[in-house]
Amino acid sequence: MASHQHSQCPLCNTLGEERMNLSRDPNGILKVRLETVDVVASLKEQMAKCYGNRVLPPGRRPGRNQGKKVNVQEYYILGQNIGTSSILELVELLLQRDYPEIAIFDGSKDGAVGPIFVPEGYLPKKPKVVDPDIAQDIKSQFPDDKKLQGDVKQTEGDLLERQVYDALQTHFKSRKKEDVLIVQGLEMVKLGGERGRNVHEIDFLVIDFTYQYILNIEVKKWLGQIEGKPENIIDKARDQLENNRNLIEDWFAADLKGNWRYVSALYCTGMEQILKDCTNCNPFIATNQDEVLNIMKNLEDQDVKKWPMNDDNNEVNE
Repeated sequence: MASHQHSQCPLCNTLGEERMNLSRDPNGILKVRLETVDVVASLKEQMAKCYGNRVLPPGRRPGRNQGKKVNVQEYYILGQNIGTSSILELVELLLQRDYPEIAIFDGSKDGAVGPIFVPEGYLPKKPKVVDPDIAQDIKSQFPDDKKLQGDVKQTEGDLLERQVYDALQTHFKSRKKEDVLIVQGLEMVKLGGERGRNVHEIDFLVIDFTYQYILNIEVKKWLGQIEGKPENIIDKARDQLENNRNLIEDWFAADLKGNWRYVSALYCTGMEQILKDCTNCNPFIATNQDEVLNIMKNLEDQDVKKWPMNDDNNEVNE
């Protein structure tokens, strides 16, 4: 993946920065792919888990239409008498409604969009655990409550993600002329993938048009072996970062033009010694908010030539 090479470090070929593999294939453009039969069918299958074909839990008696398979005609209602059955049109309508500055963005004027955070404020995955300071005491009192144990563990992850979110807010709040989209907790599916599979959660995705980079930051409490468990979190983090990159390039490689860079980074509270000693990976592993800010600053210390978005004769990286 990344351009680094180190014989012992397990993340040297994953962490860091490199040029994106872009494409000239007109059939790979996202708008074209979103209208193909197999991709439309795949996306609708992924969305179908939210409606239709529902089966009642054991012991519950069905009503007139409950517990039966129902043929669903997808129709997406946005309110104010606006609706569509087309996923592509739905996306464009939502963009025009919620982010009109992005809908008309052509890259010709710096700061036309500015920094946009999605969501606008940090959203924890487990908001029910309101006092994480006493989380360990609660866990010790209810050691057999697996759901509670899982909620508390997720809350610990939420606190770490909040630190990254706040650091990104700090970095971009004074950069009003920088056109950048920051998304927290993004779920993406592989185009053409099967329902319930090929779903990837991305902790943080930063898409910076001004400096032509896409940054993925994944958050882990610990990078290393967990005592008593076979899996190594380093391996899990590596696979996650590489899968995310492949997914992003698969979605957007034919739409991007210019000198776009892809950057993979990690945020954690601790790591094994091999990662601490690796001079290649260390600049892309943050353990506090200041180190997140350093990663961001280093990405902006480069001269980047931007291509006009409406120039169809741009060079691409192959």
